Amino acid sequence: MPATALPAPSPSMAIWSKGGDEAAALVHEFTVGDDYLYDRALAPYDCLGSLAHVAMLAQVGLVPVDQARALSAGLRALHREFIAGAWTVEAADEDVHSKIEGLLTARLGDAGKRLHTGRSRNDQVLTAIRLWQKHELCSAASGVAAAARALLTQARAHEFHPFPGYTHWQRAMPSSLGMFFATHAQALVDDLALFDGAFALADSCPLGSGAGYGVGLPLDRPMTATLLGFARVGLAGADGNGRGKVETAVLDALGAVVNDLSRLAADLVFFTSAECGFFTIGAGFTTGSSIMPQKRNLDLFELLRGRASRFLGLRTGLYATTIGLPSGYSRDLQDTKALCIDGVRLARQGLAVVAAAVPTLVP
Repeated sequence: MPATALPAPSPSMAIWSKGGDEAAALVHEFTVGDDYLYDRALAPYDCLGSLAHVAMLAQVGLVPVDQARALSAGLRALHREFIAGAWTVEAADEDVHSKIEGLLTARLGDAGKRLHTGRSRNDQVLTAIRLWQKHELCSAASGVAAAARALLTQARAHEFHPFPGYTHWQRAMPSSLGMFFATHAQALVDDLALFDGAFALADSCPLGSGAGYGVGLPLDRPMTATLLGFARVGLAGADGNGRGKVETAVLDALGAVVNDLSRLAADLVFFTSAECGFFTIGAGFTTGSSIMPQKRNLDLFELLRGRASRFLGLRTGLYATTIGLPSGYSRDLQDTKALCIDGVRLARQGLAVVAAAVPTLVP
């Protein structure tokens, strides 16, 4: 069944709105901004978090079993429909969480509103973010493995191919092409040690922590943590105060990867230039010139090199956002979402580029 179309909510309809203010449209635009675009990344995970929450509510008797079954079926349908592109989060929506609750309520009536029982927007958002972070770290680790594998394949193929070792941009000692590729592969593999720490921080279930100080209902937090695949239940206060810390840890781990990719990119830009001519690269990974037809520019790796600086800006912005904040949630933390998502996407794109381009290098 396709997603039920909902009327665009007015800003005064927001879950936390006090209503009736003539500045509501301006406030909505400023507070939502382009956040809805980033909420799209969280939609599948919000459905999963809500499924676990509904199962727990039924188990402890806070929601009737028949309503829980209807909610679960509705959430599974919304998850499938989102993946299929049948609905998405739009600018007029408050956020993905309200969107999902609204779609359920349109289909199920008041039963859809039971989804929010025993849950704050804070722990709901955090749960979706933590699930997304865990998935992205695993996906990025696979990307690291693919890029390292491409480099090691080249290292084995050219193990004894003579190649100059450089210091200070000058030829310093005899080396091999095998060592060049293997060194870059090893750098990426070393970065995976940082993934372990970031994953461990993200592997704490915030669901049931409410607005950061617990919920006055008999929730079974270990149950939801187990259903969602978390290693442990997070402490209520620590979950709220940890927002921004985990995001920073994720970008720290990926930042090491991006830095290593930028150094590989710098080497390849130099070594494929006419001045060196050590490699050629597949034509599909170069661009031409609008006025000089003989040129084959390695724009792809120049951009990869430059985007390490962009990544650093995202990571710095993320860290700076949390400096000096008091305990508990502050709306400043909303902006950590976009910074983290942009950083993760940038790192994964860079890994995909390297994994695809390196096999086309020919000495």
